[in-house]
Amino acid sequence: MKKYLLGLFCLLILVSSLFVVVNKASALTSADIDMLVALGLISPDKADSAKAILFPVSTPTTPVVPPVVACKDILSRDLIVGSSDTRTLKDVSALQKFLGLNVTGYFGALTKSAVMKFQLENGVSPANGNVYSITRKFINEKNCKNTGQPIITSLSVNSGGPGTQVVIYGSNLYSSVAPYGVTFNDPTHDNGVSGTASTDGNSFTFIVPGSVSSGIGAGVYTITLENTLGQRSNSVSFTVTTSPQPTITITYECFYVFYCVFWLTSG
Repeated sequence: MKKYLLGLFCLLILVSSLFVVVNKASALTSADIDMLVALGLISPDKADSAKAILFPVSTPTTPVVPPVVACKDILSRDLIVGSSDTRTLKDVSALQKFLGLNVTGYFGALTKSAVMKFQLENGVSPANGNVYSITRKFINEKNCKNTGQPIITSLSVNSGGPGTQVVIYGSNLYSSVAPYGVTFNDPTHDNGVSGTASTDGNSFTFIVPGSVSSGIGAGVYTITLENTLGQRSNSVSFTVTTSPQPTITITYECFYVFYCVFWLTSG
């Protein structure tokens, strides 16, 4: 009995020596959990469960690389106001799709204005809104640059709630606008989330939507990216959360040098 009391007293002295500050709370670490197991305060299986929740290990996703599609010129004829698909073998529709316009198959004032904007942004002269050889060459080259199939290799984060900024890394991730862009569990790509692409196409940044209309609640999703030409990337997994992950703290209070009280809180 004396040996037992002496051992218990030594254990309490050891515990008190580990915590020299009274009423102190700190974030629970893996080492803290191991210490609680060593002290017999929690069982090893509960310790393993706590570690799995607090320190999850993310499994990298191996991307499925889609086949590369050969690039072809989308424009082969001069286009001016009054041109139409019936006379240009649908070049007008191809031009409008490239410019992100409503596809009507008729080259009118809106199409001319969009062409002029493209010419000014790309230094094409003269910027008169007509599509002749120089402008056509620029459009075909830019289209070919953007027609590589999007490939996702990794994400900056694998989970996050509404409003979280996510950066997709890969190749051919050129600028996309709704209804194109990033989609969640949507094989038809009807709910694309727009974002911003880097100039080299190696990254694409978007914000996890939070509106009710988006239909994206908490859960594990398969996300893909589609460019304005309808080419879709491989898919990767992303978890949408509703709130930040809870933090668990260990709090203790020591009285004298041999009596300490421990408790756990989450928040």
